[in-house]
Amino acid sequence: MLSGRSDSYGVTSQGVICVPVKGSQVKRSTYLRLQMLAKEEFKLSSLMEESLLQDQLAPILIQPHLEAMDRRLRLVLKVLSDCVEKEGLSSVVENDLDGQSSSHHHQAHGGR
Repeated sequence: MLSGRSDSYGVTSQGVICVPVKGSQVKRSTYLRLQMLAKEEFKLSSLMEESLLQDQLAPILIQPHLEAMDRRLRLVLKVLSDCVEKEGLSSVVENDLDGQSSSHHHQAHGGR
């Protein structure tokens, strides 16, 4: 599984090393969002470029930097995919979406 710590996973010439680290699963909501941002219609670089055009200092990021964001996102998704294939989805991705939709909806509309 992946962790934000560099000593918890690595990339070798043979590929990705997935090391289980307790409590370091990727949330399903994050995993789904990353997958969405890799799709052409929601491409991370395009959304960032559009958002940053509103900034007074535009352009903050030039095209090569925006494209690098897409490449890095693809790399992250590839590593996650490799770990899911090796370790299983439930070992890599924590389901933070079950049962929250109704309570989330309730809280968003003034409930406790």
